[in-house]
Amino acid sequence: MSESEEEYEYESGDEPEDLEEDGSAQDGMAAAEGFQSGDMRSTSSSLASPSPGKKFLSTICKDGEVRLLDMADVVTLMQAKVAQITDLLDIPPAKGAALLRHMGWSQEKLTDAYWSNADKLEKAVGVDTWHSSEALSVVGTGSAAEAVPAASSSTTTTSSSSSSSSSSSLSPLGPATSSSSGAAFEAWSSPANPQAAGGGGGPGPGRAPLLALGLPPGHTGIALPRAQAPVTCRICFVDVGPDEALASPCGHFFCSLCYREYLATKLEEGPAVVFTTCPEHKCTSLVPPELWAEAFAHQEQGVRMGNKLSKMTLDQFVGYNKRMRWCPAPNCCKIVMAGAGVTNVRCHPGGCNHAFCFKCGEEAHQPTACEELMSWTEKCQNESETANWILANTKRCPKCNTRIEKNQGCNHMTCSQCKYEFCWMCMGPWTEHGANTGGYYKCNRYDPSSAPADDEIGRAKRELDRYLHYYKRYQSHHQAQKFAEKQLESTERRMVELQETTGGSSWIDVQYLKTANEMVIECRRTLKYTYSFGYYLTSPKAMEREDGGKHRELFENMQEDLERYTEVLSELTEQPIDRMEKESIINNTRVTESFLRNLLIGCEEGLDQVSSSALMSPSAPAAAQAAAESPP
Repeated sequence: MSESEEEYEYESGDEPEDLEEDGSAQDGMAAAEGFQSGDMRSTSSSLASPSPGKKFLSTICKDGEVRLLDMADVVTLMQAKVAQITDLLDIPPAKGAALLRHMGWSQEKLTDAYWSNADKLEKAVGVDTWHSSEALSVVGTGSAAEAVPAASSSTTTTSSSSSSSSSSSLSPLGPATSSSSGAAFEAWSSPANPQAAGGGGGPGPGRAPLLALGLPPGHTGIALPRAQAPVTCRICFVDVGPDEALASPCGHFFCSLCYREYLATKLEEGPAVVFTTCPEHKCTSLVPPELWAEAFAHQEQGVRMGNKLSKMTLDQFVGYNKRMRWCPAPNCCKIVMAGAGVTNVRCHPGGCNHAFCFKCGEEAHQPTACEELMSWTEKCQNESETANWILANTKRCPKCNTRIEKNQGCNHMTCSQCKYEFCWMCMGPWTEHGANTGGYYKCNRYDPSSAPADDEIGRAKRELDRYLHYYKRYQSHHQAQKFAEKQLESTERRMVELQETTGGSSWIDVQYLKTANEMVIECRRTLKYTYSFGYYLTSPKAMEREDGGKHRELFENMQEDLERYTEVLSELTEQPIDRMEKESIINNTRVTESFLRNLLIGCEEGLDQVSSSALMSPSAPAAAQAAAESPP
């Protein structure tokens, strides 16, 4: 490794930068709100904030702190940064983009290193042989477009290596030209039938893939050398004609077939493809975008390869921005931008509505911390076989021992054989779970009183019992969440039926049913993760602390209340249409929202700050409190 490589190689592995801190990113963000780049337009009218209408999501998505971006919006941010560094350093856009990628898109690091020693930096990055060509413009449209030279660009680099060498230094192999590579660039970037290739706004499938490299249309390109005589491919050692040979600015020629296969292989390596160098042994020259375009232009797989390169380039840009993250939901191409301090976000509006943790990318898991979730997930995976052996998908009726499958989200079970009513969680009589009987919903609490003696075997058995207690309830709420999500899919159909039943009701009048179903989903997910949270809250080490017992009691009180009213709301939403009680559903939705908010705030701000008198939100209507105090 050369001295220059040693000095600058570490830069590409630095911590992600906050790309909003400098002016270019802010300018790019403003531009992304209503931008136009060539024939690309954003598919979103603005950079979205979470919907303020869903108040019960306020603990997950706070207004003004989250923006939803399309890929085209991110391209605009990239172009803004490239444009600023290009003007500042007086270098071609392609070279500026390559240097920014190497420096983790940090303009400050790049300018410091460039002004310190431009030659050394360019050599370390592999762009020391990159020299600008004439800017290109396009005449005509579609596949018949021809690239013609525009006004000669005066752009030059400030490095001494750029001024001392030029494309004519490659004269034995023919002069460096840009016309054919420029035509290929435009042909690849603008397919004849963009709609058939995926079309739409932004650099989606088949739509201007090279724009995702951060380069604007008609940019000053990088000159590629041209062979004037047959050359021998340095991979397959076959002699090919000048028109079938490709080379990076370094001048190492290969046949187009081998070069294309080489680049296709590099595309399988992930975001590191943006650092692809010449296939010549020990050559560090970076492959410029013009060569990518020429290699795949007019090829059947060209659009697919272009899309893949675009995605990898965007991955690299987003990965270096600590305030950006791809939505992890399958088949979602949105990017979420969040402000400082935001932990849980939602891909909404205009996205897939998936809620996830901005820090770790997993499903939103409040109140469990990311580190605890990682440990819990690993523990569940390691012990899943044992747990699955102990726990079954069915349970026996406590009265007649008939096998029962839970096929709805509510924990109030009725045996189809003997009609015995019991709780799915604790298997106790359901009559002991209603407030009207003087009982409480206490099956959420772990009771170690029957644990074995405090010896090695006893401790191991007690720890297994504790784990199974929380794992069983974690899985129960997970299944109930899945059922609620499935039920939400049919909500609109039920809302139409509700309109027909009530007669004269507007669509807005029946929105309460959808809101209630969404609330049940939020509560089920939160309750699921309260059991992973509770597992670590009640660990032997945590319980040794002076306030360990107090924290556990306060937490289980809040968990019990949320669990109770979630069950009530779940039952109400599962009622037949002709038995729906609008006022009861609305009131219980508000009350359940209060308990959800109190639990999350209590766990976030510390259980020491929570008092039992604060369990009910003071803003909850009196009617809602009355409804909550008398659950069906």
